[in-house]
Amino acid sequence: MSDLIDEHLEWCEEIGLSPNTISMRGYVLRDIDRHLVSIGVVDGVEAARPSEIRHFISTKNSRAWRHNIRNHLNAFFVWATVEAEILDWSPMGKVPRVRVPARVPKPVDGHLLNRIVEESIPVWRLVAILGGWAGLRDCEIARLSPADVGVESLRILGKGDKIGEVDLHPKVRNELDRYLGEEPYVVQAGGRADPRWISRRGGEYYKTLTGKRITPHMFRHSFITGVLAATGNLATAQAAARHSSITSTVGYAALVNGERRRGILALPDHADPA
Repeated sequence: MSDLIDEHLEWCEEIGLSPNTISMRGYVLRDIDRHLVSIGVVDGVEAARPSEIRHFISTKNSRAWRHNIRNHLNAFFVWATVEAEILDWSPMGKVPRVRVPARVPKPVDGHLLNRIVEESIPVWRLVAILGGWAGLRDCEIARLSPADVGVESLRILGKGDKIGEVDLHPKVRNELDRYLGEEPYVVQAGGRADPRWISRRGGEYYKTLTGKRITPHMFRHSFITGVLAATGNLATAQAAARHSSITSTVGYAALVNGERRRGILALPDHADPA
């Protein structure tokens, strides 16, 4: 079965899917393949029945992760039945979609973020600063190297291999100046250039340090919320976040409650006579 998975991943590369998507697709396919073989499905995911896929997905705790697994499996079976014409049928029609509720931004409190920066070991200090003052995602932190640093901005290889730019905050500049090598900064700081490692190990470290559930991606939430609060401009926050759609940024507006309250209370009372 691994041959079919490898063939699919090669096709994903040919059509230009991002390395992150291909890596995650491979992880999902090999994970369910190993599971199915372990329970006696000799041909693995190729011979999976809908009930077996439904059960596998149901064992995952995160609804977002279950949603992603189903999407990756569906893409695989569409390729295998339609594009490559290797399989005669897809079991995914009997595997229900996983609904994911709208995400609520979870910025880290400013005082807590400063404490994390002050008390963390180098790699997790670096991650917090790149997230909190540059708004980088885990995959972008993993890739960032000295070659990406300009005089006033960072060149970012983001989601879907989109090239973006982030203005250099002095705090980010000062932190990056600590590292003189050519490898990715996270490697120079003692970590791994692997977004899954950053996410998993970072969450574990920050939980031990603070006693709170904090993930590296939450520092990006702090960055976007901070830009929006400082400017009061949703379009500016969208540009800083590098969101392709302002819809992705709108959720952060609900957090700027002080501005909202001042705006509402400033409305004139049109019932008063002129």
